[in-house]
Amino acid sequence: MFKLCTAALLGAALVSGAASAGANLEYGQEYEEAYLLTCTRENSARACACSMEALEEKVGFTRFAEEVDRHRDDFLEDSDLATMAIDLVAHCEALTSLNE
Repeated sequence: MFKLCTAALLGAALVSGAASAGANLEYGQEYEEAYLLTCTRENSARACACSMEALEEKVGFTRFAEEVDRHRDDFLEDSDLATMAIDLVAHCEALTSLNE
């Protein structure tokens, strides 16, 4: 019971903190879909999914969601995370081509 209550409180705190920063984590899939739409304009869907997972792991989902929310279609050009994202896409593209 304690673990369940702690998890619920932590989840509520994360949503509350992100909402005050501008990103609404209740709609987390929306941010991932927005990133993928932007990324797949010039990259493979597989590399974009790979890079998104790596980016979320490196900076955390809240930071990722805030940057996507702030930059949307210009994420790979204007975001503070753009350079890291582009490097991750290139890395993921290289891994994809090795596995084919």
